[in-house]
Formats: sequence, C-alpha cells, structure tokens
Amino acid sequence: MEHSKTRTLSIWIAVVSLAVAAVSFFLPVADSAANVTATHWRTGVTTLIFALYLGTAMSLLDGLKSFKHDLRVAYRLIAVGIIAFSAVFIQLVFWAVLDMWDSAWATSGSGLVPFIITCAFIYAGVRKFARLVSVKSMVNSVWFVTGTTLAVAAITYVIALQWVQYKLDGVEIYIAVCAICSSFLFFAGLAAYKIYQAIGPYYKAAMGWLAAAIFGLSVAAAHEAINTFWFNNGDSYTDYGFYLIPWVIVGFLLVRASYEFRLLPAVAGGQGADAGSAGEVASRDYIDSILNIVALVSKPKEIDPALDGLRLITSNLDANKPLSAQEKQRLMDTYYKVETYLMKNDPLRVFTKEEIRSRTTPSFQNLLTKK
Repeated sequence: MEHSKTRTLSIWIAVVSLAVAAVSFFLPVADSAANVTATHWRTGVTTLIFALYLGTAMSLLDGLKSFKHDLRVAYRLIAVGIIAFSAVFIQLVFWAVLDMWDSAWATSGSGLVPFIITCAFIYAGVRKFARLVSVKSMVNSVWFVTGTTLAVAAITYVIALQWVQYKLDGVEIYIAVCAICSSFLFFAGLAAYKIYQAIGPYYKAAMGWLAAAIFGLSVAAAHEAINTFWFNNGDSYTDYGFYLIPWVIVGFLLVRASYEFRLLPAVAGGQGADAGSAGEVASRDYIDSILNIVALVSKPKEIDPALDGLRLITSNLDANKPLSAQEKQRLMDTYYKVETYLMKNDPLRVFTKEEIRSRTTPSFQNLLTKK
C-alpha cells in the first residue's frame, strides 16, 4: 500500500510539473521580446524545472517523520537548497516573459543570490549526513572545499575576462558563480557517493539516486558556465531553452531520489526472504532472518563485532546437519543484539520491533513470538 502511494505521488509530481509547464505557454510575453515562440519555449522549460524541483523538495520534507532529528536536519538543508534552485528558475520565467534580461534585477547580480544559497545548503546537508555515518574524507572539510571552490571560481573569472563570447555586463561574475556552484555540488556529490559506499543496503538505493542527482546538478551548473562562455541571446540553443535540458534531466533524477527516500519506511516493514507458511525453524531461517535485519543497519561497521558468532557458525555449517542447541542460542543472541541496536542505537532512524521482525522468515517470527 505504501509503495503504491509513494509511486503515485512521484508520478503526480512529474505530471503536474509537465502540466504547469504546458500552461505557461499561454502566458503573454512582452512586446519587446525578439522571438515570441522562443520565449514561450524557454519559459515552458524553465517552469518545468521550477515545478519539478519544488515538488521534489516538498516530497522530501514530507517524508522525514520516521527518521531521527539529525537526519531530518540534513535532508531539510538539502531540501532548502533544492527550493533555492526553484527560486533561481522562477525568476528566469519573469525575466523571459517580461523581457527583463537587461534590467537591474538581472544585471546587478541579485539574481545570483539563490544560486549561491543553493550549493551552500546542499553541501551542508550532505556533509551533515556524511558525519552521521562517520564518513571521513577531505570532501567533508569546509576549508578544503571552500578554498578549492574559490580557486576554481577565480581561475574561471580570469578566463572569462579574456575569452567570453556572451557580451553582457557582469557576465564574468555570472560564469564565476556558476563555477562556484558546480564545484560545491561536485564535492557534495563526492560526499554523497562516499555515503553510498559506507551505508547499509537498506539506504543504498535512496543514496545512490541522491548522489546521481547532485552530480547532475554539478554538471548542469558547469554546462551553464560553458554555455554562457560561447553562446549569446539570438542563438537558438539559448533562446529556445535547449541549454536548460541538463536541469530538466536532474529534475527527474530528483523526483526518483525523493521516491526512493520516501520508500524507506515502507521497505522497512517488508516481508522476510522466505515468505510463506510457518513451519519448523530450519538453519536457513536463523541465518536469513539475521542477514535481513542486518541490512537495515545504517552503519554496518558498528555491529560488525556482533556478527562474529554468525560468521563462525556459517563457516562450519553442514547442510546435512541441524544446528546444535548451542549454535541456535548463539544465533539468537546475535539476532537480539542487532534488533536492540536498530531500536535504540542506529544513528538515522528508530525501528519498531514489528518492523524489524517483519523482515524475518515466518518460521523465525513464530519462534520469536514463543520466546
């Protein structure tokens, strides 16, 4: 049921975003617009990006209830960054429809503020997440990332002064800001990928899609800078909004990332590996049930010592012999250690006993009930 609701919400975000983009074609444009058709297309693409990003952010914020405070803070920071991106694109809608590209709002640099806020919030959120799962890397160093990013921005600014083809006052600053955003998001993407490598199987799909989306944002920002280097208004690639396609692709990646994130509470209560009727508890029931709940642990290294008994038994397991009473007790002790960890010590969320036990086999669930 929860899977279906989550899927339906993601589909609605995509469908409504496309519908809003279609409606934007009916907006009147300024008489001074050089190419009305191109303006409508660019407005439609920009509106689609705005709606996808805003919908994704709202979906992430609404799906935080099951998680612990620190993870909620991390995802809120990421969501605020995504909302800031939607603000970047909604102002482009105004600039396009009202033909305000040469206005003080567009040329003063004030429109760049949400761009800077975006990368800062997303990086801060991913960095906090990385610290929660004890990811240690230079990409978590604010000084290293900020220093490298400013160096990239300075180099980009100097290059833009010499070779930029887009003749507009302040365009060098815009390109440098794009470089700042791309660099910050690149490091955020690296941090997200390192989280993906370190985190438990339960979270991997959600983390993998989030990492892909953040890397996509970095590529899109870099593409924005490169496009501004070489193309000017009057070029069809820019005027018709083709240069915004990377942002659209990232929008759909973000929708998928939010879908996987919202699936986590539903997946936690999934059926055990050997769904079916309960019978005599076999050796595989013990082993599979323990492995199923171990997959829920966000920091596998923390419970690794508790699994020594499981490793010892499985290394000497004879498929033709039943487990001894001592082996069964050792496996039960292992199970209870992991269950207790998930209910009390996991850094990302608190699992209920019912959620954990629903991941075990029917026969093992009966055994737990009897005890």
